Amino acid sequence: MESTIGLNQQIFLLINAKPFAGPPLVEIATWLSSWSIIAPVCAVSLILLAVTQRRIAPALWLLAALLVAVGMVVLLNELWPQARPFVDGVGTQLAPHSPDPSFPSHHAAVTFTLALGLLFRPGIRILGILLLFWAVAVSWSRVYLGVHWPLDILGGVCIALILAGLSMLLGSSEAPRRPRRYSTGRFN
Repeated sequence: MESTIGLNQQIFLLINAKPFAGPPLVEIATWLSSWSIIAPVCAVSLILLAVTQRRIAPALWLLAALLVAVGMVVLLNELWPQARPFVDGVGTQLAPHSPDPSFPSHHAAVTFTLALGLLFRPGIRILGILLLFWAVAVSWSRVYLGVHWPLDILGGVCIALILAGLSMLLGSSEAPRRPRRYSTGRFN
């Protein structure tokens, strides 16, 4: 376990901003991890999922997965509280944050659940790929800003893998709509 903690800290220190970090990168990282950006991206993506699938069930199941992801993070924070890097006095903290438990990351759980939930759906895979890159960028920003350990991000990704998979299974369990057959007015 000690080597895992050491590796987690080493990776954190490689990604975390240095005390002299320039404003442009700090501003980008802060913008990426803002819930005022994440929430609208989730909403628009769910709407696009419903439109491309021509039914609302897949979007509702993915919304449920997102809500369960948040709930699981809250539960795991309570069951297995881990101190944030700045609480342990490690690295540079560039974003204000309460000293609440850090494992797993809400940001990683939500963004990866969304991205993975769209990645393998026909008609919307490209959005899933773009959101996967976005989820990686959001997760990077949390470590860069000094508010999460890399293992916090990995915990969020594990939650996302489970919940996105479940949402895809449950969202596709409906029988597909049969295409309407239009009469040509002739007897065949």
